[in-house]
Amino acid sequence: MRVKVPYLRHDPKTGMLRYRRVFPAELRPFLVDKYRGLTELKITLKARSIHEPSALALYQDTAALYDRLVERARKAAEGRFDELTEERITFITEAYRVLELAQDEAARFDPTVKTSGEMLTRIMEEGGIDIPPHRPTARWSQSFRVAHGWALECYRALSADGDLDGILDAWGEQASALATRLGFNLDDRTAAFRTLCRRTSSGW
Repeated sequence: MRVKVPYLRHDPKTGMLRYRRVFPAELRPFLVDKYRGLTELKITLKARSIHEPSALALYQDTAALYDRLVERARKAAEGRFDELTEERITFITEAYRVLELAQDEAARFDPTVKTSGEMLTRIMEEGGIDIPPHRPTARWSQSFRVAHGWALECYRALSADGDLDGILDAWGEQASALATRLGFNLDDRTAAFRTLCRRTSSGW
């Protein structure tokens, strides 16, 4: 017997399961991602059955994410901010590092990412940018490696110069976005938020 799981449906084109759940209308003005208002949460489970490996865990993680986003939106709607304590700064910073590692792990086995990386590496070479020596199988990652090096140099300079405004410009949006996904509504005008941005940038 086929089990019906709430908010799951098959994508008609790919056949993959997708979690789709609409956000309450009154909270949508407070649910923004990359400058776009969100009306619903849509995430693919990368599986055709909930019984496939990791599908159920991803479903549960996505459902928990929905709850956190709604919780944070309610706080924003009511004008409430979460106090950014030292413990929460540490928690958010560690969550950022874990997320970075997970995304790096996923990228190394994603053929789409590899194709894009190889194209960018070729463009860099054609533009006269020096590409470090590498194994043939690592060619796709060289453009990311070079870009990461540029960013690292920039962030180190900001830190060395004590350029707090520059650090906020570079990391404020990322810090707020991550905190939102974790269910926190932060006041970016506080000294604690500036500390969070400094800690996050130091992880590079």
